Amino acid sequence: MNAQKGKEISSPCQICGRNNHTALKCFYRWDFSYQASDDLPQALAVVNLQDTKNEDNTMYVDSGASTHMINSPGNLSNLQPYKGSDKIVVGNGSELNITLVGSAEVSGLKMQEVLVVPELKNNLLLVSKLSKDNFCTIEFSESFFVVKYKATRKILAIGSKRGGPYALDNNNLKSLTATQRSTSSIWHARLGHLNLKLLHFLSNNKRINITCWNKTPTICVSCQMGKSCKLPFEQRNKIENEPLLKIH
Repeated sequence: MNAQKGKEISSPCQICGRNNHTALKCFYRWDFSYQASDDLPQALAVVNLQDTKNEDNTMYVDSGASTHMINSPGNLSNLQPYKGSDKIVVGNGSELNITLVGSAEVSGLKMQEVLVVPELKNNLLLVSKLSKDNFCTIEFSESFFVVKYKATRKILAIGSKRGGPYALDNNNLKSLTATQRSTSSIWHARLGHLNLKLLHFLSNNKRINITCWNKTPTICVSCQMGKSCKLPFEQRNKIENEPLLKIH
């Protein structure tokens, strides 16, 4: 006989809200027309990354979370008590309470509507919300990821892969951005060999970020070749001794 038979499940089903089963065995699982009652708290799903609470401020990038979440309000501003009825449902089915909501800035990236969940084991950064709030793109590789501003492709932040998840790495950010110098020559080439007057216009209107202007005018070889309308004469070894000796 199964010892668990007849025992009521503590956490409610995420579909219908009842306590006698999980969402996996819910009768309404495949009924897309079914709507749960309005007083059922919305479950914000998230996965705990490790068994021990993370004591540092590392932000782990997550595409499955519902919003940004941290376990300590220490770095938040505009803090307000959370008045909603939502709870955070983690991988083992436990429900975590939300206490505060605020905003923050991590490595120059704005984070709006950050939830404070004291029992959360890792700070989580939602990819889609980060991209929307900062007008940026996030490019992943096998061992790291880069956050870039959409308009200029300027690097805003860099993170690394730590075991399984990706984490925002604040230490590498300073050294990386310090080596990036967008000179006027680089922007001239990036924008299809734009003239100097338009480069000044874009820079003055904050459309591009030119960190260094060339002190002395430089001749762009590609521009000279592109503006040339005639090929150079071929070299010939034969030389005539008198004028009009050879007429084409």
